[in-house]
Amino acid sequence: MSDINKTFEHYRTEFPHYCEIIETLQEIHLLREKRSALRQENFFSLKRADAIQKLKNGQPFINLQKDLPHSRESEQYFLTLLSITEKDHPGATAELHKAITIDENAYRDLVTELFRKEINPSQNDKQRILNIDEKADNLDLIPLLLHESLKPFFSQLTENLKDVISNSGWSQGSCPVCARPADLSLIREEEGKRSLFCLQCDCDWPYKRMQCPSCGEEDQQKLSYFTLGDTDDKDTRYRVNICRQCKSYIKNIDTRKGLTEINPEIENMVTLHLDLQAKKEGFQ
Repeated sequence: MSDINKTFEHYRTEFPHYCEIIETLQEIHLLREKRSALRQENFFSLKRADAIQKLKNGQPFINLQKDLPHSRESEQYFLTLLSITEKDHPGATAELHKAITIDENAYRDLVTELFRKEINPSQNDKQRILNIDEKADNLDLIPLLLHESLKPFFSQLTENLKDVISNSGWSQGSCPVCARPADLSLIREEEGKRSLFCLQCDCDWPYKRMQCPSCGEEDQQKLSYFTLGDTDDKDTRYRVNICRQCKSYIKNIDTRKGLTEINPEIENMVTLHLDLQAKKEGFQ
């Protein structure tokens, strides 16, 4: 059994309630492996010198409202990914597949709108990657698959410019690669250093322990957190950091507990109950 399959098996055993979601992620991973040829260094046509200058100026590598190229490869990958939703929603999947095939702008429009909602959300569409229902086990896969269709390109850009990011001193709460809000907060090493993580780009960067990634608030009276489960429970490695100033939240994972090497993608899914609780309490 490969290391990644062992990882999936571990999560299935530890989080049986999320088996179906974990299996979906494994399907996505298998398709991603088959599409490994998608990784192209020049997909975004970003020169190293320009990347350095952008971060120096406090700008991310990619402006998703301007720099998102039309790629037949990512579009075809998305159509392939739709096969995952076909078994549960054959009619809707076929309709979306047909719309993208007929209209050459349909896929690009879907991606552009998705990123707009995440980077510049209106009051009516503040949401994260997933739309989840009250049971936390039914989710809208389309946003997830749209993100996945571009993930190989973004993660390759992160890999190519990893040293540029680490040497830049980037200290914002948004991703230095794509400008999306951070998806997760991670506590690492014995010193308890904190970093933020972007699931779109597989990018992480250092961030202050006591600071809100959304608004930059540092007043400890306005920053708090909550956990679910007993103090002796395995879930103590998970908590939700909340900011009462801007009413935002971010899930925090203490990687010093549990697996030696976590998989942020899976961790984000097996903690959907934390998203649900945060939203019930009025945080976004």
